[in-house]
Amino acid sequence: MYEPRVSKARAEKATKPLKRGDIALLKGNPKRVRQLAEFTDKNRTVMDEYYEVTELFQAGQVSLTETKQSLRQLIKIDKQFLDSYLYLAQIEYDAENYEDYSRLVWETYLKAVQMVANIDGDYPKSLLWGWLENRHIIRALCNFALLQWEQDHIRLSLEIYRKLLASNLNDNIGARYSILAIRLGYGSEYEALFLPDSGPIFGLDAKKMDAWFDANAAKFSNEFVDFFENAK
Repeated sequence: MYEPRVSKARAEKATKPLKRGDIALLKGNPKRVRQLAEFTDKNRTVMDEYYEVTELFQAGQVSLTETKQSLRQLIKIDKQFLDSYLYLAQIEYDAENYEDYSRLVWETYLKAVQMVANIDGDYPKSLLWGWLENRHIIRALCNFALLQWEQDHIRLSLEIYRKLLASNLNDNIGARYSILAIRLGYGSEYEALFLPDSGPIFGLDAKKMDAWFDANAAKFSNEFVDFFENAK
């Protein structure tokens, strides 16, 4: 089994100031000066069709070509519903078309940050995963943060994860784990630490992840003050 390792060089990158280009990428709507108190996206009428298309594909009832055509049609109907782009991105990734994958992740991020952030790059004080309408936006921001981490743009990735945690302290997406992994010096493959050794658990071992977080979070306690306060 692959064992992720920490890198002192990666950990040091997390402590550096943001580069000018990174700051520019964090900026949102230039017409929005104030930070939003709360954001909930509108109900997207294509959402139900999106779930139908992807479920049929996963069940093997429609072809890959048909699925891609359907997703592109949904994008034409609603260019701001980001899950359609993200599913296409995953298809391209699985086909090892990494350039197309990266392009789609970038495109969704730029749309997402314009939707929720202000001119200074401040996310809403509350951008909750609990609202289904917000999930496509949060996924787009999270996927871009992961891509930046994979490409060794550590500081930019860390900043996005911080904003995601601060705006959703229930942390349904697990931004706190990514923040901690980056600060410790792990690469984006750190989740391999939490694959079950054996037994009935599929996917990541949540108990193991929580134990790891609890054992290491105090090393960077300033990162998680609001999270722990919210958890009381």
